[in-house]
Amino acid sequence: FAEFERGRIVERITTGIYLKRKKGGYTGGRNIPYGMKVVGHGADAKFEPDPVQHQVFALIRERMSVRPADFFSPRLLAKELTEKGIFNRRGNPFKSNHIARMAKLVRAQDAEQSAG
Repeated sequence: FAEFERGRIVERITTGIYLKRKKGGYTGGRNIPYGMKVVGHGADAKFEPDPVQHQVFALIRERMSVRPADFFSPRLLAKELTEKGIFNRRGNPFKSNHIARMAKLVRAQDAEQSAG
Protein backbone atom coordinates (compact mmCIF):
# COMPACT_ATOMS: atom_id res chain seq x y z
CA PHE A 1 0.00 0.00 0.00
CA ALA A 2 2.90 2.37 0.80
CA GLU A 3 4.31 1.95 -2.73
CA PHE A 4 0.97 2.89 -4.23
CA GLU A 5 0.73 6.00 -2.02
CA ARG A 6 4.27 7.05 -2.92
CA GLY A 7 3.41 6.71 -6.60
CA ARG A 8 0.35 8.94 -6.14
CA ILE A 9 2.44 11.59 -4.35
CA VAL A 10 4.97 11.67 -7.19
CA GLU A 11 2.14 11.87 -9.72
CA ARG A 12 0.53 14.84 -7.93
CA ILE A 13 3.86 16.69 -7.63
CA THR A 14 4.66 16.12 -11.31
CA THR A 15 1.21 17.34 -12.36
CA GLY A 16 1.53 20.44 -10.16
CA ILE A 17 4.91 21.36 -11.64
CA TYR A 18 3.59 20.85 -15.17
CA LEU A 19 0.55 23.07 -14.56
CA LYS A 20 2.62 25.82 -12.95
CA ARG A 21 5.06 25.86 -15.87
CA LYS A 22 2.17 25.91 -18.32
CA LYS A 23 0.81 29.05 -16.61
CA GLY A 24 4.23 30.73 -16.81
CA GLY A 25 5.17 30.14 -13.20
CA TYR A 26 8.67 29.56 -11.88
CA THR A 27 9.15 26.11 -10.38
CA GLY A 28 12.64 26.59 -8.98
CA GLY A 29 16.13 25.80 -10.15
CA ARG A 30 18.69 27.90 -11.94
CA ASN A 31 17.34 27.65 -15.49
CA ILE A 32 15.88 31.12 -15.89
CA PRO A 33 15.62 32.02 -19.59
CA TYR A 34 17.65 35.03 -20.63
CA GLY A 35 15.38 38.03 -20.97
CA MET A 36 13.23 36.96 -18.04
CA LYS A 37 13.37 37.52 -14.30
CA VAL A 38 11.65 35.81 -11.39
CA VAL A 39 9.15 37.89 -9.44
CA GLY A 40 7.63 36.70 -6.17
CA HIS A 41 8.52 33.85 -3.87
CA GLY A 42 7.32 30.31 -3.34
CA ALA A 43 3.95 29.49 -4.87
CA ASP A 44 3.59 33.07 -6.18
CA ALA A 45 6.87 33.05 -8.15
CA LYS A 46 6.49 33.71 -11.87
CA PHE A 47 8.50 34.91 -14.86
CA GLU A 48 8.33 38.48 -16.10
CA PRO A 49 10.25 40.12 -18.94
CA ASP A 50 13.41 41.94 -17.88
CA PRO A 51 13.60 45.22 -19.83
CA VAL A 52 17.39 45.47 -19.55
CA GLN A 53 17.92 42.00 -20.98
CA HIS A 54 15.33 42.59 -23.70
CA GLN A 55 17.58 45.41 -24.96
CA VAL A 56 20.05 42.76 -26.07
CA PHE A 57 17.34 40.84 -27.98
CA ALA A 58 16.14 44.10 -29.58
CA LEU A 59 19.69 44.91 -30.67
CA ILE A 60 20.16 41.43 -32.15
CA ARG A 61 16.85 41.73 -34.02
CA GLU A 62 17.86 45.16 -35.32
CA ARG A 63 21.27 43.94 -36.53
CA MET A 64 19.74 40.90 -38.21
CA SER A 65 17.20 43.05 -40.06
CA VAL A 66 19.90 45.42 -41.35
CA ARG A 67 22.20 42.60 -42.43
CA PRO A 68 21.12 39.27 -43.86
CA ALA A 69 21.53 36.32 -41.50
CA ASP A 70 24.54 35.14 -43.53
CA PHE A 71 26.45 38.33 -42.65
CA PHE A 72 25.34 38.75 -39.02
CA SER A 73 28.43 38.72 -36.79
CA PRO A 74 27.88 37.61 -33.18
CA ARG A 75 31.53 38.44 -32.41
CA LEU A 76 31.17 42.08 -33.48
CA LEU A 77 27.90 42.46 -31.60
CA ALA A 78 29.45 40.98 -28.43
CA LYS A 79 32.27 43.51 -28.74
CA GLU A 80 29.79 46.35 -29.27
CA LEU A 81 27.77 45.35 -26.19
CA THR A 82 30.93 45.33 -24.09
CA GLU A 83 31.87 48.79 -25.37
CA LYS A 84 28.37 50.07 -24.49
CA GLY A 85 28.70 48.63 -20.99
CA ILE A 86 25.99 45.99 -21.42
CA PHE A 87 26.95 42.75 -19.68
CA ASN A 88 25.30 39.39 -18.97
CA ARG A 89 23.47 38.58 -15.73
CA ARG A 90 26.69 37.74 -13.94
CA GLY A 91 28.31 41.02 -14.94
CA ASN A 92 30.66 39.45 -17.49
CA PRO A 93 31.03 40.50 -21.13
CA PHE A 94 28.95 38.57 -23.65
CA LYS A 95 30.71 35.92 -25.69
CA SER A 96 30.02 35.37 -29.36
CA ASN A 97 28.53 31.91 -28.77
CA HIS A 98 25.97 33.43 -26.35
CA ILE A 99 24.99 36.03 -28.95
CA ALA A 100 24.72 33.31 -31.62
CA ARG A 101 22.43 31.27 -29.35
CA MET A 102 20.22 34.29 -28.71
CA ALA A 103 20.13 35.02 -32.45
CA LYS A 104 18.72 31.52 -33.00
CA LEU A 105 15.96 32.30 -30.49
CA VAL A 106 15.20 35.58 -32.28
CA ARG A 107 15.01 33.79 -35.65
CA ALA A 108 12.69 31.16 -34.19
CA GLN A 109 10.42 33.81 -32.63
CA ASP A 110 10.28 35.77 -35.89
CA ALA A 111 9.48 32.61 -37.88
CA GLU A 112 6.76 31.70 -35.37
CA GLN A 113 5.21 35.17 -35.57
CA SER A 114 5.24 35.22 -39.37
CA ALA A 115 3.68 31.74 -39.52
CA GLY A 116 1.00 32.51 -36.93
